[in-house]
Amino acid sequence: MTAPDDRNERLGEVVDALLREQPLRRAPASLESRVLAEVERRATLSWWQRDYTRWPTAARIAFILASVGFAKGALMIAMWLLAGLKAVPSVVDLAPEATLLRAIASIGASIVHGIPSLWLYGALVLVVGAYLLLFLLSAAGYRVLYARQ
Repeated sequence: MTAPDDRNERLGEVVDALLREQPLRRAPASLESRVLAEVERRATLSWWQRDYTRWPTAARIAFILASVGFAKGALMIAMWLLAGLKAVPSVVDLAPEATLLRAIASIGASIVHGIPSLWLYGALVLVVGAYLLLFLLSAAGYRVLYARQ
């Protein structure tokens, strides 16, 4: 008796030989014209409409610097809010808005301080676990549906 691997390999060779004997088929004219039109359309796109890897180097550097600047600004705002809004920037007069934000922040802080820390850590573990489960299910689904073996 032959091993299953030998039978699978022989079957693969037979199928390969049969497929190679088949005559080549030409694509329908409508498909060919649509493909050529799409290729031509993509060739005329501006640099900013193309894939990021095809952008000019100066534009990529500017995009990275702007992204870092926005991230730094978001972190500064988050740290400012976490500090209890005590350090209101002196450049802008935000007296009424700052008072409202301080009140909201103090209410939020009193609510958060009222929750036992074990519950907060448990909620954090639950959220991380849910994301991990989502990732694992997505990977398994991809492997089942799309991965070639």
